[in-house]
Formats: sequence, structure tokens, C-alpha cells
Amino acid sequence: MSSDPHSPPDSGHPKASPAPKRLRTAPGRSVDFCEDPQQQTGKIVKRFRARAHYARPFDKARAHREFEGLRALEALGVRVPHAVEIGQDVGDGWFVSLEAIPNAITATEALQTTTRRSKLLAELARLLASLHNAGVDQRDLHGGNALVDPQGQAYGIDFHSARLRGRGALGRAVLSRDMSVLCASHREWITPRERARFFLTWSRALHPDLASQLGGRSELALQVEKVGIQMRRKACARYEQPSSRWFRDSGSCRLSKGGLYARRELSTALCETLQSSVSHDEGSLPKGLWLFRGSESEVRTYWGRAARLDGHRLPGPRPCLMSLGAEPWVLLEFSPNGSPDAPLGEWSFQQLSIAPTDEEFGTLSAELSERGLQLSRGLAAAFWTTKNGVLCLSPHAELIAQKRSSANGKSKQKRRESRQKWFDYWPLLQAPPIRPIVNMGLQSLAAGARWTRLQAALLDNLSVAFPGPENLSKRRQIARHARHHMARLAGEWGRLGRGETERDWLESRVTLDKSVQLFDEQLARGRGVLIVTPHLGNWELLAPKLVARGCRGAVVGRRRLRDPGGALLEQMRAPWGFETLPQDGSPREILRRLRDGQVIGILPDLEVPRLAGIRLPFLGKEALVMTAPAALARAARVPLLPATCVLDETAGSGPNAHSPYRIRFAPPIERLATDDNEPATRAWISVFENWIREAPSQWVWYQDRWRTPPSPADAIPLATLRAAQRKAKS
Repeated sequence: MSSDPHSPPDSGHPKASPAPKRLRTAPGRSVDFCEDPQQQTGKIVKRFRARAHYARPFDKARAHREFEGLRALEALGVRVPHAVEIGQDVGDGWFVSLEAIPNAITATEALQTTTRRSKLLAELARLLASLHNAGVDQRDLHGGNALVDPQGQAYGIDFHSARLRGRGALGRAVLSRDMSVLCASHREWITPRERARFFLTWSRALHPDLASQLGGRSELALQVEKVGIQMRRKACARYEQPSSRWFRDSGSCRLSKGGLYARRELSTALCETLQSSVSHDEGSLPKGLWLFRGSESEVRTYWGRAARLDGHRLPGPRPCLMSLGAEPWVLLEFSPNGSPDAPLGEWSFQQLSIAPTDEEFGTLSAELSERGLQLSRGLAAAFWTTKNGVLCLSPHAELIAQKRSSANGKSKQKRRESRQKWFDYWPLLQAPPIRPIVNMGLQSLAAGARWTRLQAALLDNLSVAFPGPENLSKRRQIARHARHHMARLAGEWGRLGRGETERDWLESRVTLDKSVQLFDEQLARGRGVLIVTPHLGNWELLAPKLVARGCRGAVVGRRRLRDPGGALLEQMRAPWGFETLPQDGSPREILRRLRDGQVIGILPDLEVPRLAGIRLPFLGKEALVMTAPAALARAARVPLLPATCVLDETAGSGPNAHSPYRIRFAPPIERLATDDNEPATRAWISVFENWIREAPSQWVWYQDRWRTPPSPADAIPLATLRAAQRKAKS
């Protein structure tokens, strides 16, 4: 066929070799070595055939990009394999035929076997510089995409996803990205000194026009190191996910019959021997192997953790075999130095009974810190030790990202202080001269929020209570009114923060329904009043209005010590004579205040996973509902009194912003000492549902009320789970 890269592809097939050897398999492509009787070297056939039918049309484009890129780079003097032929393969795929480089290995293999690493790294740095000088935007840079022949010459390969931008077309961002990717993919077997020499050789080999874009090379080198740590950490963290290459038949493992996953480096005969030993005689397993039987999720967890440790080359387990048959099991290989070249079963190990000392953990801690990692829990079970005293990690070790440095902590603190200043100034923005302008701005923001994620969240949650396509227009109308009601709340909370200066406004803005006599009756008993109210209307106006009638009390809410918004709410409530009690505080304080005849307000309509709860239908869908109000009512021997503070809302027109809020009460929900918490919880849920459907535009639909799905842990008492967590941390 023609050697012109732009010539039409040949429709013929590559000449089949007598015994093609499969070199590599990846999603949508494979690489075979075919012996050529007429040539001594043979040829490489790279086939493109996507598994999904909708991706098949892109096979031709990928093959042409590979073929034309190789021809163009060869013409520019870049060392790449010679592209011989391109055509359509059997089965609607496409192929590219290349001249084989005799006895060439990948750069990754060469770095692990050669004794002249400095010379090899310099050669690879010059190869990368030649690709950048030619304008190659290669988004898949790693040691497997470069070949090294026995003479030490490096060749670039795998350009099906690359773009040839032209000489001098690459900017500093692309150059920095490529260096960061290489730094991330080779951190575990190249020393910092070798990386520094690689960077220096690469920068010196760049064309002067490209080199001038780098700016300060030392600053760029530090940035590359920092980004490389983050990229490598994220890449290895993905190894724990079932979608990674460790859970599919490509990349790092292969899938055999019967759902058996095996590390690719292990021979088929060895895999069969190990599988037979696991099935018949576990005692015949070589030393250094760890076998675990359990559920499929547990087996996958240990396999993924071992794959992550192996990716970081940390001392500990490496994936060996995993079976997901009728009785799932995983076989992990113990490696104290994280080396893939260590013989199978060479080391014996034992589990520590106590956590290691700081001195014992010093070396391992340094390796974790260099990779930007730390252990989530320092349990004794997270460590193994060899008979020689080498400390390693175990499959029980959970890795997390290292805590941010003090510099990042200071930056976060500055942002928090800046938000705090805005919240402190917010009541001042509701002063009479500028109040109309601020409120108009809030309403404009509410209108513009139609094109944000807030609108999507509103519509998704509204579809739970108002399902079906026939209610689509109703959901959109409610969402529009809800956005403007949120803006109105922000302005009204600012006025509340002004304290006694807004006393007249509060009196005219909030009225009491005739049902207030239910509240007066409960207050007259002298045992306190336990009010439950939803996040409906302006619930913050309920407490100031009741306190103005001469009662004392507090509101139970979540206390966020580092959240300026939470501090604003507490400061807003304090001038009106009622306090904020933390949700996770002791219930004895609430019971004490009730015995003193005070009024306690609880807003239990949102999900609070850290409190005990049960699953009940709420607005048409099962939700996790807290049982704390019912439990407090039984302990204090007082009924639950539902209350709400809403604007008048007629069908289709939304809330009337010019009318006053109206506080009304529902009949008390009595508790019996013999009842559990469910009947009372169902009762106030029913009241809340009726109120929300009467004024749907005034509820907090932007909250993900149904975010926690059902799980087996729902049947376990919350106190038991908390005790288990405290025991695990200790």
C-alpha cells in the first residue's frame, strides 16, 4: 500500500503470522507480534476493536491517528517505530502494522532491570523533549508507552490518543502537565535525585522557544513534585474500586474460568497449583501467602486494598488470586519491600498484637508521608512484621490522604474569617436606607438560580411528593416560588439579627391563630412545652413571638463550631431571649428545662443520621426519621405539640409576601409509657405532611431529605454502633 499517511486505507488484511503472540490487551485494542518469514525482525500488529457497538465507529479514527502520527513524527526525525500498513481487520475492526524493534522492552521494565539508570533516564528525557519539540500532545504518558532496545535507544509508541499540534504549539500548561503525569506514574521506583536529573535533561533538550515558556525552572520542578504526589495518590486510590484494572480482564490482572482473578505476572501453571491448594489442602500453601474467606464484598475490599498498596510499592500484601465463586476467597502475597520481583512466598510474617511504637513506625511513616498518605486508624491489626522485624502493612490497613499542611489550614481559616465578616455585616445590610436595594438583589439572585444546580435539586425532590409528568408544570411553579421564598427568608433573618430595633416589625409580621390556646393550656400545666415544627415558612419567627408572650425556652439545633452560618443563627436568636442547645448534647439539659416549665423547640423533619431514627414514609417515600422528639416526650411525660409559622398561600399563586405569617398549632400528641417511639413519630409526620402540602412553596426542598438508602445497619441500635466505633478507635 501507499506510504502516504493521507492515502486511503487498504481494505486488505494483514498477513497472518504462523503463530501470533499476544503482547498486550487493553479496553478496545490489542497488540500482537507476528513473525515474518521474509524478515528477521517480524512485525507488530495493533488492532482496534471496541467492545461496545456505539464505539466501533471510532476504531477507524484511532487507527488513522496512530498511523498518521507515526509517519509524521518519523518525518520530523523523532525516534518511533516505522508504520508499514493500515487497513480494516476481520470483524469490522482496524489494524496498524509496525516494524518490530528487535528485543525491545518497555521503559518500565528497563528501569527495573538496568544497572545504568542515569543513562537510560537521560535518553528517555531527550525522547520526551523531541516529542514536545514536534508538538505532540500525548495524554497517556507512562513508562509503558516507550520502548528501549538493547543499545539503550528509546522509541515513542502508542499515539492513537495523541494530537500533533505542530512545532512550538505546546504551552507551559501542557509541558507542566506531562511532567506531572510522568512524575506521578514513576514515583515509586525513581528517587527524587533521579527525577531532578530527568527534569534538567528534558528542559535543556527543549527548543529555545519552548524552554523560554517554562519561566522559573525551580518553581516548575516544585510544582511538578507537588502535583505528582496528588495524581499518584488519586490513581492508586482508584485501584480499590471495582471499575479499576484490578477487577477486569486487562491491565494488571487476568480473568480465568470460574470467576478467578489472577495477577498477570503469575504463570497459568502456578495459578492452577495455588487454586488447587486453596480448594483441597490449605496447609500446602507456600509461606508468605495470606488466605481470607468471607463475603464477596469483603473479598473485593481486601483485593482492592492490596492492589492500592502494590501500586504505591509499600511493604505489605500484593494481589495474588481472587475467586468470586460460590465461596469467595482472596489469596494475597506478602512482600516486605513492595518489590514485584520478590519470589512468591519468600517471606514469613506474623500479626502484631499491639500497635508499633513511634520508633518502629518511623521508616514506614516516612514512606507514607512521601506519598502523601496516612493511616486512618493505627490499629495493631493494620501491621504485620517479618521474622527479621521488618514492619509492613496488612490488608486491614486503611489509607487516607494526609492532612493538609499548616499553610493550607491557615488559608482555610482566612476564608472562614472572611465569611464570618460577611455574616456579621448582614444585619447592617437590613438597615432601613439600603434594605430595599438588598432585598431586590436577593430576589434577582433567586430568579437567576433557575439555571443553577439549586433548580435541579428542587425539581428532583419535588418529584417525590408530586410525581408523574402531569405534575411537571406544578413542580416548576413550586420551585420558582421556593427560590424567591428562600431570598425572602435571608432578608427576614437579617432583620431578626438587628434585635429589639425590629420589635414593631415582628409584632406586625407575625400573628397568632386561635389554636394558640392549645399552647397556653400546655404551658399552664407547669411541666414545660415540647414543640415540634417543620422547616416550613419562617420557623425562626416562631420562638421570638412566643417568647414575647412571656415564656422562656430554647431551640435544639446542630451546632457547627467552624460554620459562620451556624454562629449567625445563634447570634440572631440570642437578643430575643432564647438559646440554642446542641443536637448531640446531653438530653438531661432538655429534660431539666422542661421540668422548669420552659418551652423547647425541635425541628425534626430533616434527616440527621447521627441521631437514632426509624424508617417511615414521608411525603410519599420512605425516609430516615429521628425518634428523639418521641423519646424526650416519654421521658419528660409531656405531649408533643406541633406548630408552624407560614404565609398564606393560595393554589397556584404561591406565598403572599405582603400578608403576615400566621402561627398555628395542631392538637397535642399524647404519649403512653408503654408505647414505643413509632406511633408518636408517625403522628407528627402526618401533621407535617398536611402542612407542607398546604404550603409547598415554603418548605426546604433543596435539602436532600431522602439521601440515606436503607441498609442492614438500620436494625442495629445506634448506641451499639457508637460503642463499636469507640472500641475500634481505642
